[in-house]
Amino acid sequence: MRVPCTSILVLAAGLVLAGAVAVSCSSRTVDGYPPATGVSDDAGAADASVTHPDAGVIADAGEEAVPVFGPIAARPASSVLPATLTACAVYQETSCENDTLHKCDIYDSTAGGWAIKPDPHLAQIYWYDRYFDLYHRMEGQQSEFYYTRPMPPGTPESEWGAPESFAKYWGHWDSAGWTGTALQAAAARYLVTGTEADYARMLSLHETMMFMYEATGVPGLLMRCHYAMLEEGAPDPVGNPGKALVAHTPPENWEDHFLLAAGSLERLPAYYTEGVDIQGKHYGTTPAWMGHASRDMYVRSLPGIMLACDLLGEGDREEALRAVVKRQIPCTLRRMKKMRIRNVQENEDIKKAITAYLGSDSLRLDPGDIDLTALNTLYGYVLEEPHPEHMDTFDPSCPDTLPLEVDPAYNLDARNGDFLTRFANVMSRLNGKGDIPIAWILFPSARGSDVLFMTQWALAGHYLTGDTEFLRFLERMMREIDYWPVVNTMGSFWRPKWCRSHYGPSLVYPTFWNIQNRVDRAKHPRFWTGLGRAIKEEFREKELVQANDAYFGVLYDSMVDAAIDPSAAAYAQKMVSMLRDERQYQALDPNEPHRNYSIDHIKNPPPGITIQTEPLTPEEREICLRSIEVFGMKIDGYIDDENPRAVEGLPLSIRFDGPFQWQEDPYMLLKEYGADAGRVQWPMQGHSVAFWTGRMQGTITTGKGSALAWRDTGAPCP
Repeated sequence: MRVPCTSILVLAAGLVLAGAVAVSCSSRTVDGYPPATGVSDDAGAADASVTHPDAGVIADAGEEAVPVFGPIAARPASSVLPATLTACAVYQETSCENDTLHKCDIYDSTAGGWAIKPDPHLAQIYWYDRYFDLYHRMEGQQSEFYYTRPMPPGTPESEWGAPESFAKYWGHWDSAGWTGTALQAAAARYLVTGTEADYARMLSLHETMMFMYEATGVPGLLMRCHYAMLEEGAPDPVGNPGKALVAHTPPENWEDHFLLAAGSLERLPAYYTEGVDIQGKHYGTTPAWMGHASRDMYVRSLPGIMLACDLLGEGDREEALRAVVKRQIPCTLRRMKKMRIRNVQENEDIKKAITAYLGSDSLRLDPGDIDLTALNTLYGYVLEEPHPEHMDTFDPSCPDTLPLEVDPAYNLDARNGDFLTRFANVMSRLNGKGDIPIAWILFPSARGSDVLFMTQWALAGHYLTGDTEFLRFLERMMREIDYWPVVNTMGSFWRPKWCRSHYGPSLVYPTFWNIQNRVDRAKHPRFWTGLGRAIKEEFREKELVQANDAYFGVLYDSMVDAAIDPSAAAYAQKMVSMLRDERQYQALDPNEPHRNYSIDHIKNPPPGITIQTEPLTPEEREICLRSIEVFGMKIDGYIDDENPRAVEGLPLSIRFDGPFQWQEDPYMLLKEYGADAGRVQWPMQGHSVAFWTGRMQGTITTGKGSALAWRDTGAPCP
């Protein structure tokens, strides 16, 4: 089944219905904790089980034990640089030492000298990381850079990077997820180089990421971003790059009006409370954070958080950060509330809604797949959040227990007379409504992606705390739902290219990667192989079969073995070749930043690109535009546009970009930005995370033994 951004039920019901282990974030050993006792579900069902020796947790007879997480990698034993050199972090930056100009450059330890002509792909990624570090960190948080005027291809950095060219940040409302992705890239880069400068870079970004949990004042609750909100009537913060300044938002847009938690402000610059000068005039500010973070931001950022945690060293900063991770990440799962909807098949309205959403022309199941339209019981997990106007009604403390039992408020029976009223009340609290709003609901009994998100949270909680309660939680969830049958439908929900979500897959497969690279395949071969096969059959062969998603291809190399997919290595290398050819379309310099330039490949089709001969057939249009109506509420279908699409994902050198390349439509041939064309610069961390993760896995060998260091140019300081 596909991965839409909201739950299947919400859509269907129209919104009513090495040595490093000792100092890693884990405080346990894999073996040796006491066996669990039997548990029963809230309906009182018996628990037939056996104890598995190497996990110490209950498993159904004949089945493998619940898996456990281990670290992905040990901290680098040393830097790849010779001891005579000093590492640096920002490519091509300069410094003055003893009246001599030094430049941050690439040193090739394998060749034993400076890389006079470095590999173009390695240099390109270092350029992208430079742009990220200097221009795309809004007080550390990833954001897009919006110019005061369009910047045509070929504009030098001295011009577009000047403070007066900065108008404001853009896309900051998605900072939490993207900052976590950038953290994964930074951690992988440090793992490859082992330099002190790259460690400091990772550590700083890790602290930024975890501050977005801490500053909400609610353990386990993630914000979208934090900032100083300008007073009403203030202009764009022109000339203030790096500062987290956001335009005034009226009070009715409630999620912008959470005050930062006590103690947070002392870690932020004074302008958060004292105001800021914009073009010679002073404007007041209010320190705030944006709430209602989607589940996407939690799960997208978690692989990066955990990889960085694996690589933490020893010291006061590290111990403080490690403690934050151990407190915050497990508490997200503790904070969820368990939901159950029984007797779905006895409510004709819900049956019709689910059948309509999972129509026969959209749901393309394999022989033997579970019939998702026939589910009679749905299990969900609800994350509640505070409303800024009703903070007194929300308990910010972290619950002591996990959501093993169904919460009475979310225990619904579709055949009861009060079902509609109760369900409508629950769904009305989504998207910030009510005294205690609901941020999101996951339904692992019906969505394969939600199964794996919940699995990741449970295994991460156990890994970080050593508490076997997290394994008991996962074991119970695996029994209550059709775990593997649901996972094996992940790629079964088909939509035409004109209305397909390209965001969903890029959200899910980092979770696959995090699970597959932390579960020991020797100890848990059935689990590892089962997930590997699902990744191959549901994602490579269905979901992304023509997409040419290079990031997925890189990760895929470590998520399956030759027994699962004999062509996996060749496929991964094909995607690596695509990455090497990546650049900003229309720009002569392959290292130029990516911007929102309008492109038309329909009038002038690039050589070798095959365009679909019959764009958007009547049948496809009907699937895209089909509406779902339940209880008088209606969800309309949509079409992005009716322009022709390419048969396969375009080469990266001519593809449209965005905040994260891999969430964009790879088949799109025409896109117009109008007057905004050339005014938005993307952070490009989607390319960096693909490269550095590939390097740490060995999928990419470019730049092996290389790192950044200060090079004495021999020239006098200017």
